[in-house]
Amino acid sequence: MKQQQLADGVVMSFLSDSQGLTVSRIDFEAGASASLHAHAHEEVNFALDGRFEVELAGSRYLLTKGTSVRIPPNTQHSIRNLAGEASLLCIWPAAMNAIDTTARSRAKA
Repeated sequence: MKQQQLADGVVMSFLSDSQGLTVSRIDFEAGASASLHAHAHEEVNFALDGRFEVELAGSRYLLTKGTSVRIPPNTQHSIRNLAGEASLLCIWPAAMNAIDTTARSRAKA
């Protein structure tokens, strides 16, 4: 299974990476977070377990086991694990071999 480290304590495992749809599992260590970023495609995150704070377009939301959030295209967002180890199912419509590092780099600037 192809994996990519997104940040310290955040690892994405690609479950399906077809021409039209990418499905991944993102595992977070306690307190880990994916930094603020945006990309051209929409995305859906479904909490498999744990508790997350999602920042979406300047507002904050709680994501808990069994709940999901839709992130519109070109919308700044981040996600932070609020407790112990936790994981998300992440789905987006465009196949990608890796996360858009340009978007991630812009978010850090």
